[in-house]
Amino acid sequence: MRRITIGALGLLLALPASSSGVSAATFSPLAFPGADRALLDRGASRADLGRDLMGSARSGVILGRVDVYDRFPFLEARYLQVVSDPTWNRLLFGDPAAGLAAYDGAASGFGQLDAPAGLAADDAGRVYVADSGNDRVLVLKATYDSESLSLTPLYAIEGLSRPQDVAWSDGGTPFQPADDRLFVANTGANEIVACAPTAGRFAPAARLGALGGGVGRFAGPTAIAAAWAGDANRVLVADAHAGRIVELSETSNALRWERAVSHGLGRVEGLDLDAWGNCYAAAPGAGVLRKFDRQLRPLGDVEGALRHPHDVCVPAVTVSDHRTGDVSRRREAASLVVEDWSEGSGLRLYALGPDLQSLQAEGGDTPRAEFLLTDRAAVSATILDAAGARIAFKNLNTVDAGPASVSFAADDFLVDHPAGDYRLRIDAASAYPDGPAVRLETGIALAAGQAPARALALMGNFPNPFNPSTTLRFTVPAGSGEPLRLEVFDVRGRLVRVLAEGVFAAGEHSAVWDGRDGEGRPQGSGVYFSRLTQGQAQQQGKLLLLK
Repeated sequence: MRRITIGALGLLLALPASSSGVSAATFSPLAFPGADRALLDRGASRADLGRDLMGSARSGVILGRVDVYDRFPFLEARYLQVVSDPTWNRLLFGDPAAGLAAYDGAASGFGQLDAPAGLAADDAGRVYVADSGNDRVLVLKATYDSESLSLTPLYAIEGLSRPQDVAWSDGGTPFQPADDRLFVANTGANEIVACAPTAGRFAPAARLGALGGGVGRFAGPTAIAAAWAGDANRVLVADAHAGRIVELSETSNALRWERAVSHGLGRVEGLDLDAWGNCYAAAPGAGVLRKFDRQLRPLGDVEGALRHPHDVCVPAVTVSDHRTGDVSRRREAASLVVEDWSEGSGLRLYALGPDLQSLQAEGGDTPRAEFLLTDRAAVSATILDAAGARIAFKNLNTVDAGPASVSFAADDFLVDHPAGDYRLRIDAASAYPDGPAVRLETGIALAAGQAPARALALMGNFPNPFNPSTTLRFTVPAGSGEPLRLEVFDVRGRLVRVLAEGVFAAGEHSAVWDGRDGEGRPQGSGVYFSRLTQGQAQQQGKLLLLK
């Protein structure tokens, strides 16, 4: 269990700093909070604690609560990590930096755990354990605060056969348990079991599967993941012997087979989904953690650095804003990876972010480009001349992970330009609130062209979010001759800084804001607004300063 007090809303797993706004990757190693280690392994546990923590590690899950206040401490965050140990038949839980405990069930009325495997957690602080050797799923209540750290057994879902994994969904309505679902990879029976709440407990409501390799059949379902929020009826299953990921849907207590996609990774033991519906698969035999988009197309791998990765978890936290009374669920921009427990492997953290790959451009009269985006991001495309001046610009807005493309029309060109060689630049800023950004460029040959007459326009700022500075770009229409004014305001509407003022020539211009007010005083983290005014015309934008 870890309790953190900080002054602004942030993630459990702080993302790597990116002050330039142009450095990111699909997976970036992170240090465990408070441990100053990117890897927790057998050697680290012996060095820091003087003992071994586990016999082996099979699965992991992270629970989290964030409370936001209008006064000190402003924000409190508490997190609980749980790891299953099938060798010592127990669950290890807590946080290496703040305290650890273990649950084996021996002293409870439910008996000793036997080969515990996959784990899941819900929005009420319950932990679900695939207690494989006991042919059941055990449900426990987690308590993790400054006063107490415990796992208390509540009930068991009996009558299963060697279950290897579990996944929970909120049914699309957070904090309303009536439509929650628990999905079980019931490996010994080669089936998936959907459990629905009955009298406050989950009980089997639907089953799909039998031994085989065709539609509706499984040959060793070893991992399962379930979406939630607006995508709540989507379920993914790793079918081990068939080497595929199967997508199911669940409606009205019935499971329906949607499709199956081969992955070439061998046995997959861990699956999870991020906030955008991208899938992560841990394949111990291949030594790979792979990311897939919503269509289950591969986006990128972590390999070489991993030793038999068994599980992956994208943490979800409950955020309670006591200023407004709002309570929400949020997926973190990070993942916990569970490997073999040994010297040099164990538990790792990775930040999740966008990357740009395979950029190919076609020039001429109608330039276009194709590229691969590895995470949801705000994407824009720019054509620049040799001096770095912008020739054309197109905002693609929010783009989901996967293959993407951009085409430039006549209205996207900002200035007249001769035929020649130019640079095409793609910028992608993570859709996570404080995520990083990435940039990729390539050459492009253009035919000569003229820019259309255009109105006053404020074309946003880059980078955004930013620290310490950002560049705002705007265009001035031909023939106006009127003075303009570019200003920055805070969320209360108070003027912070005038960035530009006067008469500007027609065309594109830029101004830099360094995060300071008109007196040179640094401004705090938060949302700011830009406003461009010329006569009766006005344009507005939003800037996010993160320190």
